[in-house]
Amino acid sequence: MQLIRNNSPFTVIILFIFTILVKMQFLLHPVAPVVTQNFLFEQVVTFFDLILFNNAFAYTLLAIIMLFGQAIYLNAIAIRHKLYGKQTYYVAFLYLSLTSLYPAFNYFSEVLLANWFIISALNIILNIHQTSKPRSGIFNIGFLISMAAILHAPSVFLFLLVFVSVSLLRRFNPSEWLVGLVGYLTPIYFFVTFLYLFNMLDELPGWIHLGISLPRRIPDPIYIIGLVVGVIMLLSMGTYSLQKQIVRASIFTRRGWTVIASMLFFSMLVAVFTPFEVRSGWLIALPALSLVVAPALYSEKNKLFSNFVFYFSLLLIVYCQFTANF
Repeated sequence: MQLIRNNSPFTVIILFIFTILVKMQFLLHPVAPVVTQNFLFEQVVTFFDLILFNNAFAYTLLAIIMLFGQAIYLNAIAIRHKLYGKQTYYVAFLYLSLTSLYPAFNYFSEVLLANWFIISALNIILNIHQTSKPRSGIFNIGFLISMAAILHAPSVFLFLLVFVSVSLLRRFNPSEWLVGLVGYLTPIYFFVTFLYLFNMLDELPGWIHLGISLPRRIPDPIYIIGLVVGVIMLLSMGTYSLQKQIVRASIFTRRGWTVIASMLFFSMLVAVFTPFEVRSGWLIALPALSLVVAPALYSEKNKLFSNFVFYFSLLLIVYCQFTANF
């Protein structure tokens, strides 16, 4: 645990080694991306096929590198906006750990790409209460969340996060809400225009593709039950610690945590309405989940508790990787 406590460049190297170790199972069982009915993701895969030659190992390695980049980016956001008061790499550790619990999270998918836009939007959201150009930031929030929806249609539910964020972190201003709406509609407008100009509007119905990601039966009960119970325990411990730490936080930090909690709720809603064939649907909830669980590792008054959370996370990884059906 001490290895990821310090905020130094050497910790990044240690985290990268940790990433390779916990993701080794997925590198040994690589999977090429599965294109469903998403036109934009199909074009992205076509582009990468030119570089990676449709090689499953190359795609899996690229996905793992992206996960590592997202973990470092998410950790930097937590430090920049002083969500915890201390500068460590706990958030990055948790994101890498949580993404190692389910094989599909570690393969190249539209949800993995959408997470880049969602994490970037969160970075701007947590800053709009003190920016000198709020309308520009609100436009960018809507734009980024809309890009996530174009890549992954169920992410359209995150549209509500734009207005929740503005209402919590800004005084009510109808023009700012309108700017957020314009920002959200702009990528959709250009996307539909592109399809129209190239006579490809028949691809549009395939983009609006919703479903239910919950399985009708449990194929691996030992793995699934352990995974669900383990994640719920981590979430409970993180929520418990957060309630104790948030008392000392500033009002805007508290509101920021309300935004993160809302993001977790809407992300879980997105995951539920993701078609089951998109196996990585729940990956969209992991950035917010990592932020909510992380306070359990920052517990300074009860080191035994924080150490338990750390080693419990490692044991959960080992359990899931040994019981998962690759």
